[in-house]
Amino acid sequence: FPTRVSNMVLGRYMYLILWLLIVFSMEYITMMYLYNMNEIQSREIITMCFCEVVVAMICFGEYTVCYKLGEVNKVIISFLHVIPGMAVFIIYPYLIEHKIISDMLINFIISNRNMTLVFCILAVTLIGYVSYLISCKICKGKEI
Repeated sequence: FPTRVSNMVLGRYMYLILWLLIVFSMEYITMMYLYNMNEIQSREIITMCFCEVVVAMICFGEYTVCYKLGEVNKVIISFLHVIPGMAVFIIYPYLIEHKIISDMLINFIISNRNMTLVFCILAVTLIGYVSYLISCKICKGKEI
């Protein structure tokens, strides 16, 4: 068992990161299969990837809020756990239906695939790290 607060918080974040990696890997395999079968287009793939990045950021932020609220507000925390799951069902149809992501942006993302991937990974990593630091500070404050 972890002896320090930072180890406990890191364990929860590692659990989240592993779940995100598993889910994203399964989605990637499914998207590539459907793309090769001509069932989905690049617009849908890019929109799904954007939704995944947003959901990952929401999950990291959610951990911080849950640490701040503590065990007292279980109803609010239960509601917070539903938000990432529902975010995809809310964001994705809106983006596809209203074509928020323009064709020019789609072409830019496709032509600069590696740069876009690195930027998304850095953004999620930065949000996750800041969330981790804030969570550690909250837990240390409650411990005293």
